[in-house]
Amino acid sequence: MKIAIMTSRVIEEIKGLTEELRTRGHEVTLWPLDQIKPEMFVDGSLATELSRFDLVYYRSGFSDAGAFELGRLLEKTPGRLINRAVFRPLTSNKIHQAIASIKCGIAIPPTFIGRNVSFDTLNKEFGLPFILKAAHGIQGDKVFLIHDKDTYNKRLDEVSSEVMFQKFIPNGGDYRVFVLGGEVHDIFKRVAAEGNFKNNMALGARGVRVTDVTMRKRLAAIGTTIAKSMEIEIGGIDVIESSEDGQLYFLEVNVNPGWRGLDSTLGGNTAATVADYFERLLKSSSTTLL
Repeated sequence: MKIAIMTSRVIEEIKGLTEELRTRGHEVTLWPLDQIKPEMFVDGSLATELSRFDLVYYRSGFSDAGAFELGRLLEKTPGRLINRAVFRPLTSNKIHQAIASIKCGIAIPPTFIGRNVSFDTLNKEFGLPFILKAAHGIQGDKVFLIHDKDTYNKRLDEVSSEVMFQKFIPNGGDYRVFVLGGEVHDIFKRVAAEGNFKNNMALGARGVRVTDVTMRKRLAAIGTTIAKSMEIEIGGIDVIESSEDGQLYFLEVNVNPGWRGLDSTLGGNTAATVADYFERLLKSSSTTLL
């Protein structure tokens, strides 16, 4: 099997996946994105190159426009594209994700969207503090806790893209539901480092096992429902539990998730599970996701 992994950042997870696949006898190419020019999407050269691969797994590196065009291009080639949802323009947009969640009947924190929502309105509706975050961002980037009007104005100026505001949900951490092929691979909890409100492993949060069977079922139902709705094959669905009343709220989907935090917490080998999934894709012609 020949596999192309397209990424601008060869993170540890990609190194591990590449090693796992090569150990199994597959040919893996880490596709360089810095040599791609606009005309290659049109003149057939990029399609020809990528058609040599049995699977194409895109991780990062293109703008929204580039990713969209790559998705369109690969629909016309015999190559198999993994996680096709990534190439839809709004899949990674947190506002779009929130609306998709509501359509599924899954609660989100009380939310306003748009840059023109005043501090006074948000203070009245949510109380203090509340959350301001960009519609695009990973690993807690451009997510702020707002305690006063001056901070609101300052942080809003720092976000040039679409913005959303949410009620702060008191919590003891959030949950990451890792889905693969529409099914739950595993679940763990992330607890923020002392003095930080963000439950991101990249920002020092610690991982915790989730052993409560009822909680796992509730989280799995949310994760698989969101993944199915948005047609996400490989994703990390983040859910937060209110420490006040136990209500679960959908936060966002990471459509190209890492899994170091998951594996370090649970002692698993997610790279091997992802490799298993890649191999199943080639053996099955009935999957609805390809």
